[in-house]
Amino acid sequence: MAIIGIDLGGTKISAGIVKNKRLTKVITQKTDSKSSKNKIINQISKIIEELFDSSVKSIGIGVPGIVDKNGVLYEAVNIPSLNKIPLKKNLEKKFKIPVFIENDANCFALGEKYYGEAKKYKNIVGVIIGTGLGAGIIIDGNLYSGTNGSAGEFGQIIYLKHNIEYYCSGKFFQKEYKIKGEILYEKASKNNSKSVKIFNEYGRHLGKALSLIINSIDPDIIILGGSVSKSFKFFKNSMLKSLKESIYKTTFRNIKVIVSKKKDIAVLGAALLCFNYNK
Repeated sequence: MAIIGIDLGGTKISAGIVKNKRLTKVITQKTDSKSSKNKIINQISKIIEELFDSSVKSIGIGVPGIVDKNGVLYEAVNIPSLNKIPLKKNLEKKFKIPVFIENDANCFALGEKYYGEAKKYKNIVGVIIGTGLGAGIIIDGNLYSGTNGSAGEFGQIIYLKHNIEYYCSGKFFQKEYKIKGEILYEKASKNNSKSVKIFNEYGRHLGKALSLIINSIDPDIIILGGSVSKSFKFFKNSMLKSLKESIYKTTFRNIKVIVSKKKDIAVLGAALLCFNYNK
């Protein structure tokens, strides 16, 4: 039996076939986050068609927003045209197999729990820092989504003049300094002092965000993913310094904050939606 796993993000969409716990035939494309709902749904459908064959029995999709029990998306801030779209119903009608949809950060956390760096831990928070900021929470080995599916939306908490997502995602670099994160990374790699300083500032903000998560949930481990996490070496020290100032000493000694190591872990996590992973 094969499953198609899909990670739909604000800047890219990745999909692959998962068979016997192995990910094969991965497709990655840029997401036109500002395009119409029909264009985005068509893009998802075409990717599925490229991967689809008779061995595929279900599809799991991680999306950047809140998902209700009927597979309808809400609060899809970074892909606004998908708001209130019954994506599950549309895709099931087209492909005639079950489709399971969940928040992308939840898929990321599930992937880390079962395939990645968090296998031996029970209390896990996976934080995606990319186009936006979201977190997936696993408590006592089970995914916790909350009553309305919005648990882990720490990015929406008010912080300074805006919210945590503004200061702790890729938005910070573009809105405050008019530069893309990948370009900033390249400059910092060449020891550009201004770029290094910007990453240090970013790390201080992220440390405060992580302290909120830790003081609220007290997990064993926090795993960072998303495009901005690739620059971890440039903001790690300022992040840890900021974190140390904001949580108990004992907690700081015990907490682990690491970067995801497995490529396409959220695609694997999306595939897990097709199983009863909480039982």
